[in-house]
Amino acid sequence: MRKGRRGTAYQLVVYVGVDLDGKDRYLYETIEGSRRDAEDRLAQLVTDAKAGRLGPSRAVSVSALADAWWESSTGQLSPNTRIGYRGVLDRHILPTFGKRRIDKVKPAELDRWYAQLAAGTAATSRKPMRAQSVRNVHNLLSGMFATAVRWGWLPVSPVSKTRPPRGASMTFDAPEPADVARALAAAEAEDPELHAFLRFSAAVGTRRSETSALQWRDLDLEAGEVVVRRALAHDDRDPRIVVVKDTKTHATARLALDDDTVAVLRTLRARNVQNALACGVGLADDAFVFSPDPAGARPWPVDHFSRQWTRLRATLGLQHVRLHDFRHFHGTELAAAGVPMTTVRDRLRHSNLRTTSIYAHGRRAADQAAAEAIGRALPKKLTRG
Repeated sequence: MRKGRRGTAYQLVVYVGVDLDGKDRYLYETIEGSRRDAEDRLAQLVTDAKAGRLGPSRAVSVSALADAWWESSTGQLSPNTRIGYRGVLDRHILPTFGKRRIDKVKPAELDRWYAQLAAGTAATSRKPMRAQSVRNVHNLLSGMFATAVRWGWLPVSPVSKTRPPRGASMTFDAPEPADVARALAAAEAEDPELHAFLRFSAAVGTRRSETSALQWRDLDLEAGEVVVRRALAHDDRDPRIVVVKDTKTHATARLALDDDTVAVLRTLRARNVQNALACGVGLADDAFVFSPDPAGARPWPVDHFSRQWTRLRATLGLQHVRLHDFRHFHGTELAAAGVPMTTVRDRLRHSNLRTTSIYAHGRRAADQAAAEAIGRALPKKLTRG
């Protein structure tokens, strides 16, 4: 407050958000007149600031928002997640909206765009996208624009008013036990390391990134236990680099192993020790179980065993079975055997039972047995005649 030409002058200061450099931005205005005049003007400025009319949104493009959001929000994400996000941004969001001002993106056009992605008629998609994939695009956009609102760049997110397509319930066809047995027999005859990888994946239900990250110190073959504590991923800045990270759910689990899987791992360890000695090196406790290096100093790349399995399955007529389906096999067989779903959840390290419930349906043989059981309990059909 000071004396002005027309009486008392008041300096008003209003916070209007964060600029592109991440710095707080304030609007300064001087008004001469009564205290009531100053209070009325301050109230109007605060209202305008909350509505985004004073923030930097008019100067911000979707591309600039994406860059600022990426720098501030993705540093703690796993490399795999960052790679996925970067792909969605570069393939779909930025080619479509990158040059647009964020305050010009409207809910109606986003809904139309979602529909085009689902139908395969969007400029960035050559074929229809699954509903869940469209929702992934929506979720990424939602996070970006929610950040713009939090920073004061927008009064409200246009994404919050959209309705992306609903994702269908997760379904899958887990491989049959006979198919898994055939795969393991073929792998054992062709490549003992691939055989051990597939056997472990089916016996423990690990993701390929977790199996690839296994070290000998994680295994207690005497007790028949394994600790699943880490995973592998490609570096999002250089896919040629493999990095060790936490598991997908950041959880560590100690899991029991069956005797036959322990025997397979013992055989693999003996083979690895023999190869290391032949090369004049030792096999340390922290050596990777699956490694191209005699000393086990580095793991195979994340997609190595996927390529190995792709070649093998073609010879077996199992093209429909993915490497990840060995994990589904694990969950399906446990559920079909009547193992409590909480135990299935813990072995698969799901964050909640809702995810695990996809295995509760069992396989057709179990469903048929249930139908026959209820049929025996119901009255028999009366015969007329």
